[in-house]
Amino acid sequence: MPGVIPTYLRRNGQQLQLSVEHRAARGAERLPVVLKDNPPALALELIDQPPPAAPPAQPSCLQRIGQILAGATTPLSQRQVRDAARMRTSDVSKLLGSGSGPRQTPEARRARPCAGVDA
Repeated sequence: MPGVIPTYLRRNGQQLQLSVEHRAARGAERLPVVLKDNPPALALELIDQPPPAAPPAQPSCLQRIGQILAGATTPLSQRQVRDAARMRTSDVSKLLGSGSGPRQTPEARRARPCAGVDA
């Protein structure tokens, strides 16, 4: 039957959950609902949920190197910094050697994406 979308109402303990299936796409997560008595009929009402928390922002390449150097108790070689930051040698050399290192002003430390870096 065209235009029919399968929906399922499930009960998990005292909580009711509504799920929707779709042939061509992944279905939405189960939606928590509550049964409301609105005379002369019964109705399902969606329970308000807080929005999911945003994932924490990843530090920039410069911030990662700064954290590694700040936490070091002994001097580190460029290779040790590169291995700890999991960055390319060329990216580490640019940041350490071009004046873009941790001694910058706060304005110059604005996050830049790490191009081609495995974080």
